[in-house]
Amino acid sequence: VAVTDDSSSMVSDAVAAGLAVVGLAPSQQRLTANEREYRSILGARGGYASVALAAITPAALLDRLARLEPLKDDPSEALAALLAQRLPQLFGPGR
Repeated sequence: VAVTDDSSSMVSDAVAAGLAVVGLAPSQQRLTANEREYRSILGARGGYASVALAAITPAALLDRLARLEPLKDDPSEALAALLAQRLPQLFGPGR
């Protein structure tokens, strides 16, 4: 799926849905350091790539999507496990 790359919500929702994601980056994109790091992690995992919106063609978009492999695991499950590990008082018995 192609999403606008300046929307962390769109990128996150598409990745969490188990889709291969190409972020179409506008020329004036301004991401925070955390957002850049997040996208770098997603890219390293193989399910996400960012391309310049001004440079993309339909054929290039289809080619880029074909080379991506959607994430196998649900990122929200990984986050929940990490939170449970770091904040056990929130996930203890009776919670």
